Amino acid sequence: MKVNHEREILLSKKADITWPIEPHTEAKHEILKYYLGAWFPILGTVYSRFLYIDGFAGPGEYIGGKDGSPIIALKVALQHKLKKKFQHPSKELVFIFIEKDEAKYQNLIRKLNEFHLPGNFRISPYHASFEEVFEAIIAEIGEQNNRLAPSFVFIDPFGPTGFPMTLLSWLAKQPSTETLINFQYQSLNQWFLKDISKHKRLTELYGNERWRRALNISNPRQRENYLRESYQEALEELGWKVRPFRMEN
Repeated sequence: MKVNHEREILLSKKADITWPIEPHTEAKHEILKYYLGAWFPILGTVYSRFLYIDGFAGPGEYIGGKDGSPIIALKVALQHKLKKKFQHPSKELVFIFIEKDEAKYQNLIRKLNEFHLPGNFRISPYHASFEEVFEAIIAEIGEQNNRLAPSFVFIDPFGPTGFPMTLLSWLAKQPSTETLINFQYQSLNQWFLKDISKHKRLTELYGNERWRRALNISNPRQRENYLRESYQEALEELGWKVRPFRMEN
């Protein structure tokens, strides 16, 4: 009985760190997988050093053994049929994984330690927030009068916070940088628009207060369209070329 009880405790702790994967997450991961399948060999042909950055990396796995986004990125790079283009010793492929939560970060480290990587692959995990890491990167690059290496930045947060427009403005100025952003309209609409204390976060997200017009739109689909389109406009004003798509369960 004691062994069973301990096992139940361990499973409970594990459940606090990981969770079942949802259909839209699986679809999102398929998009990421196919995009990286094209991006890695293209960048590996052109550049000697390039970065994959996961701003909200999570624990690296889901209940049932499904891979999280950091593991998917590593497997795409390791198993790609054109891997010789970017596994050459003259190339350097850097994986930056950022996770703020301590338990999720430690689980991610455990998953990453299972890999045997080529000598030119470098993993840089950070136990911090996306904002904290990029503020440090910006400061360091500024001191060196340098620019960010060509990068793919995956921004998939738990809610519409943690990636303010000021950071995306800086990223827009970096050469050969692409991003995939999960813009979570549902949580934005349900929790942030209705809570005055969270409105400051929306201003940081959009870079200004253009989002406030949504407070006067009663039709849910029209409100969603406005919030998405105004966010796209904010990105395009910074120089991003935006290709939006909508995912539904």
